[in-house]
Amino acid sequence: MKESNINRIRNILSGEFTAKSSISIGYEKETDNHKDGDIWEDSNGKKFIKKNGLVRSYSKLSSIRNTTKMPLICPVCGSPMTIWQDHHMWKKFRKCFSCVINEDTQRIINGEQEQYEKNKIKQNSKAWLNDLEIACLEAVESIDSKAFVTEMGDIEDWDAGHLDKNKLKESIKEHISELKEKLDI
Repeated sequence: MKESNINRIRNILSGEFTAKSSISIGYEKETDNHKDGDIWEDSNGKKFIKKNGLVRSYSKLSSIRNTTKMPLICPVCGSPMTIWQDHHMWKKFRKCFSCVINEDTQRIINGEQEQYEKNKIKQNSKAWLNDLEIACLEAVESIDSKAFVTEMGDIEDWDAGHLDKNKLKESIKEHISELKEKLDI
């Protein structure tokens, strides 16, 4: 009879049913005790976060993803956000559809709607002009190459050496600034 069997019988007779009868040597997994809110990285470089007792994978975009999630209730009025218009209004205004309608109604009652619309149009136009300026300046920067490939696959050599990029950039900036000034009138 093996010694481990004899030890097992002794443990049973002495009332220690769960006691070990033999010693085994092997791999023991290292356990980490993390608290809620802890962020850690495993040996493969993957990040994890413990939230509400659950372990979840964590990425750089997790915080950005959380800003796009619509809450269950409106943070302004506290009503449930259940209709489909709430989703669209949350993206634009960070409140429910009812709150946006109430604000619009209040602006109409106070006679501020026309000015609000003008300001919105002006803000959108300025943003569009900024985007246009960036696109034009990028286009000027890409003029460097003298060879272009056509749709047919032919290579055409154009001499762009006669263009002064700095003058062209200044001209674009002047025209855009003139348009921005006209918007402020």
